[in-house]
Amino acid sequence: MSTRNLHDHEHGHGAGGDGADAVTRLHAAGLAVTNRLGAGMDGTVYALDADTVVKVWSRQTAPSLERLRAFYAELSAAGLPFATPLIHDLRSVAGTPVTIERRLHGRPLSEFIGAAGPTEHAMRAFAGVVAALREIESGSAARDLTVMDEPNAFYTESALSWPQALLGLLERRVEAYADPLRAAVPGFDVLLDQTVAGVQALLPRTGGRVVHGDLCPPNVLVDEELRVVSVLDWGYLSTAGDPAFDASLAAGFFDMYRPRARASDETLTRWFVTELGYAAPLLQLYRAVYAIVGACAYDPAGADGHFEWCAAQLRRDDVRAALGV
Repeated sequence: MSTRNLHDHEHGHGAGGDGADAVTRLHAAGLAVTNRLGAGMDGTVYALDADTVVKVWSRQTAPSLERLRAFYAELSAAGLPFATPLIHDLRSVAGTPVTIERRLHGRPLSEFIGAAGPTEHAMRAFAGVVAALREIESGSAARDLTVMDEPNAFYTESALSWPQALLGLLERRVEAYADPLRAAVPGFDVLLDQTVAGVQALLPRTGGRVVHGDLCPPNVLVDEELRVVSVLDWGYLSTAGDPAFDASLAAGFFDMYRPRARASDETLTRWFVTELGYAAPLLQLYRAVYAIVGACAYDPAGADGHFEWCAAQLRRDDVRAALGV
């Protein structure tokens, strides 16, 4: 459930419905949930007890949740220094998929970022998540995941490598959503060609690590000392891939809409280049890839803030220079 677009909302049918109806249906199914913890585009989360939550899903099917369940099990066994989700059970309540999951503790890192901007301590905590994930080899369940709102797995028989799978995603998203980007980004088609060429030039063996795909401060839970205790909201763009992709997106997502966003982005990018060894042009390439495939993720017409952020990335001089545009 993408926290960058977290908001309260209500669903029309099934176990969703309005808040009171949803709780009534869950209680009738033997799930004695208490308060609602949050809601997002994919559904609503309720507390069951101190260590368990119930998620009522609105945009997932039982098969897709079984794939997510397998992926969560891989993550849980990977030895990460922080907790990750784990699905204990998958049920159907009034025709709606419901999962019973491990409750993740901690406070969102975003709560520790004030109007003056992030402290270096907060940024270091965030960067540590990127560094930890790059060490985790992906398993078969990560390759079986779908990404964004696509019906089929990111990896297919005709796209077995990271570059091939990324090219397939680019092709599908451009076919569906290119028009708003053409209107918002000068020379979009030339930039697209250069982005495709950059992905084609990646080595087939690139990848093989767990990619979160949506690392941002609301998805990183910390204790009062800013030690990371949990990372949540996997699934939006989670897959097996190149950890540099996560690094590029994380630097941009850290402070997307605040006045100091560019400064935070540049600081994190510099750390990822100097401390993790990523090439700056590769990070810029991946930023362009995400900006193209993700621009219309929340509004097909491109009329929201996320689209404008993506379009702005494609207008940036450093991104365009890295692509040779």
